[in-house]
Amino acid sequence: LIASLQLQEKNLQDQILSLAQDIQTWHSRIKKAQAAGRLDLAQAAQEREASLLRQGNQLWGQMEGVKQNIVQSKELLVQIQQRRKEVKAKAAEATSAQAKTTTKANSDTTGWNQGASYNNYDRFNDPLEEVFQNWEIKDELEQMKRNLGR
Repeated sequence: LIASLQLQEKNLQDQILSLAQDIQTWHSRIKKAQAAGRLDLAQAAQEREASLLRQGNQLWGQMEGVKQNIVQSKELLVQIQQRRKEVKAKAAEATSAQAKTTTKANSDTTGWNQGASYNNYDRFNDPLEEVFQNWEIKDELEQMKRNLGR
């Protein structure tokens, strides 16, 4: 939008400069016609010059409007860039908070997710299994001795 407005401003400036040259040309023609006593031509040249001046004033007004639009657009661009930064910061904050929540949830279930792999569980080569089996056997033998001793 800003680039388009700047191009429009440049075109209006070019038109105003071209119009100014035309006004100078007609102004000198007025003087020339007056000096030659050709009041009919001088009158027509004055009307043309007045018409060009009105046209120039309109173009100047348009250019001032475009300049104001450029200023407003640049201000809006700054606001948009500021808002983008705020949104990115909030998004990063939300992502960080979500990552922390996910990490916390994962750490709460680490034991469940990372314990011994039961697909590869070999109860014959498990030292804890061996300890429990020995204890259970001793406990059964003690129980049998007590029952026989009665």
